[in-house]
Amino acid sequence: MFWNNLSTDEKNQTILQLLVKMTNADLLLQYEEFSYLIYFCRLANLMQNS
Repeated sequence: MFWNNLSTDEKNQTILQLLVKMTNADLLLQYEEFSYLIYFCRLANLMQNS
């Protein structure tokens, strides 16, 4: 996979996957981690704003 060949959506999904792996590293999801995941998803247009 070459980063420059990915679409913006594919890049955002890849970053989200990495963030989720990082939050799972200690097997404990903190409120701040969850909030940041939601923030990133909204910023990257990976979910609807509600």
